[in-house]
Amino acid sequence: FIYTFSRNCYVKKVIISPHAKEICNDAFSQCGDFKNSRISVELELRIIGICVFMRTEINGLFIPPRVIEIGESAFFECELLQLVEISYNSQQQIIGKESFANSKNRHMFFLNMSK
Repeated sequence: FIYTFSRNCYVKKVIISPHAKEICNDAFSQCGDFKNSRISVELELRIIGICVFMRTEINGLFIPPRVIEIGESAFFECELLQLVEISYNSQQQIIGKESFANSKNRHMFFLNMSK
């Protein structure tokens, strides 16, 4: 499903299945009106592919703890992206080249998600 919604200016919000393991390359890239800023903590998501949210209007993001990889340019030129939250118990291993390049990202927080 590479390029599934790429360059589709009508996509505004997406609900991702809690059983999804990967968001494939370019899935939502250049969807100008896409503003869905949260990915549910309960997701089994492991991989955010290459250029997945590139040039969208996403403004904040919570990376679920199970994500191990953020692909190259995943959030490239997300000009409204100002906040990225990553939990302390994150399994993150790979953050690809230029994943957050040319965004206005001002804050990256590591959250304590333990109960």
